Amino acid sequence: MKEKMDMIKLLLVEDDDSLSFMLKGSLELLGKYEIHTATNGIEGISVYNKIHPDIIVADVEMPQMSGFEMVKKIRETDVHTPIIFASARKNPKDLIDGLNLGADNFIRKPYLPEELNIQILVLLRRIKENQVTTHTDHKYTFGTSQLDTQIRSLELGNGKKFS
Repeated sequence: MKEKMDMIKLLLVEDDDSLSFMLKGSLELLGKYEIHTATNGIEGISVYNKIHPDIIVADVEMPQMSGFEMVKKIRETDVHTPIIFASARKNPKDLIDGLNLGADNFIRKPYLPEELNIQILVLLRRIKENQVTTHTDHKYTFGTSQLDTQIRSLELGNGKKFS
């Protein structure tokens, strides 16, 4: 049995019920996912506020509120939750717009659930690696930067020091 604490809490916002059902089932078979679904941006924001997911996968074109609009609203208060856009749109401008709105990645439809799964895992691994990696009583490492609370100094990865 899967332990809850190891689960990836994913918000899947997709207006195509068949695709949503297939992705949910496939991802649950591929990994340890707790998947919550929404069918449009308005519902996506509501579910997001209730569950505070580890990651969001959102379609771009949806009724009532697009994925772009939803992400823009989420990014007003949350710049940390990773977001992947999934879209059949082929115009490079859509990719650029999505990433500029704050998405972390963009996957083009059609795609295999395994492709989405690996993108999710890589993105979450990268984020975890950038969080606090070591801790001694007074020293904290954040990626390549180090904070020493005992002597009140911060040393950035580029060698700059602040006291």
